[in-house]
Amino acid sequence: MWLMGHEQSIEELKGILRETKLKATPARFQVLQILISSDKPLSIQGIMKRLKGEAIDQATVYRTLNTFETAGLADEVDFHHGHVHYEYTDRPHHHHLVCRSCGRVEDIEGCRLSKNEDKVLKQSGFSSVEAHRLEFFGTCASCEGTV
Repeated sequence: MWLMGHEQSIEELKGILRETKLKATPARFQVLQILISSDKPLSIQGIMKRLKGEAIDQATVYRTLNTFETAGLADEVDFHHGHVHYEYTDRPHHHHLVCRSCGRVEDIEGCRLSKNEDKVLKQSGFSSVEAHRLEFFGTCASCEGTV
């Protein structure tokens, strides 16, 4: 149910929380709406900026994100910025390209790594692979001065 790009109704948000057996609280509604509507992973600070004027403290946002991560609603992404980012999990599978200079993040669609999972399993002795993540790091054209 990839919903990015439109505001979710309270009923849609309740449905998402109900599917994961989470209690529907105002903080969860707001953080979930922010994650769903964002086209990029967000830091805690980015989420707090979007909550500006709301009566939700940073500790509640951390707890909410930890709860979402445990429930499978959010993924933690590390761009080596000194803090983690979070994104809604119900997006099409993708990876990230991160500029080490300015921090710009681009999604890379169309993963072909799934084809290598059998090879990874044979080499490792594991019985299954449930997921994988990949971040590429480099320098964007703007920071290189080639734009």
